[in-house]
Amino acid sequence: MRGHHKKERRIAWDAQGFSLVELIVVLALIGTLVAAIVSLALRSQQAETFAERNAAATLVAQGVLDQIRRDVGSSTRLFQDDAEGNAYLAGMNLMGVSLIAGRLPKIVSDGIFEKETATELKTGNILFFVKQERTDRFDRSGAGDFVRTDVYRFILYSLRLVGGKDPSKDLNSFDLVRWVSPPLADLSQIESIADPAEQENVCAHLYAGTNPDEPAFPFQPIRYAWKPGEDFTLAFEKIEVDGKRNPVPSGFQVPMDAKKSTLKLLSSQNLSIAANISGASRGIGAFGIVDPSGNGFPHGFEVQVVGPASARQVLAHLVLVNNVRANDNSKRVWINVQTVMETRDL
Repeated sequence: MRGHHKKERRIAWDAQGFSLVELIVVLALIGTLVAAIVSLALRSQQAETFAERNAAATLVAQGVLDQIRRDVGSSTRLFQDDAEGNAYLAGMNLMGVSLIAGRLPKIVSDGIFEKETATELKTGNILFFVKQERTDRFDRSGAGDFVRTDVYRFILYSLRLVGGKDPSKDLNSFDLVRWVSPPLADLSQIESIADPAEQENVCAHLYAGTNPDEPAFPFQPIRYAWKPGEDFTLAFEKIEVDGKRNPVPSGFQVPMDAKKSTLKLLSSQNLSIAANISGASRGIGAFGIVDPSGNGFPHGFEVQVVGPASARQVLAHLVLVNNVRANDNSKRVWINVQTVMETRDL
């Protein structure tokens, strides 16, 4: 009878549930399982976020390349690292743009795109050219006697140092600038008009921006004329409201068209041109020799120009990095893209 009571007590005790040790083990197992599920979910979310950033950055990079391609495709004059190119570059009013000191490419008429050598430097990190925007038509007599005047813009792609960034420490130190001049009329074509009075009529029309074909849609007024092929100091004249032309003042610089220029092509999209410290594995120095001194060269923007004047080819190589706010650079998105464009160099 006593043994029977002991057996009942043992059964009652067993029916009370898990022991404390068993409970701790179960909770630990549940915690491990939950942690694994959360970790998997976080990794999946991070991978999805990275993929979204990569896709967005790729679209921005392709958009920038498309813009460069459209501009260069209408180019009539490419500037290189020589006396003329550097004189014209110095003649652009870049005040307040914060461009770093860069270098124009060397044009190699019979060359190919390749990694440069110390004895043949040909890579630049500035792309500078004249784009033909349109051809203006003006009926000087009202009887279908049209005068045609080409209209140009100077366009410059270069690097701008982002405020507070140090190229020797910060991967995302630079933005890409698209600097655009106001429209300029072809001075040589204006001078080819024999009658001085007709020259003034044409210039007055250009100054006013009248559009005889569609009066409701006037053109941007033209204030300056430029003579292609002329030295910078002799190449420009100012167009007055009455159509007369006057020499530009000493020290003249071509102004910027603020409405056409974009000083933050990338930072507005949360991207930057990668700095030299990003390294060759990210595409830095694919064509140019890396120079870490000063603000450095070339960083993630490289330009080469090859081919004869009638069929120039322009290479633009970009290395972009997103401006992620994290110490772990593995979370950054890197985009390495390039394009080759064909144009004429008249």
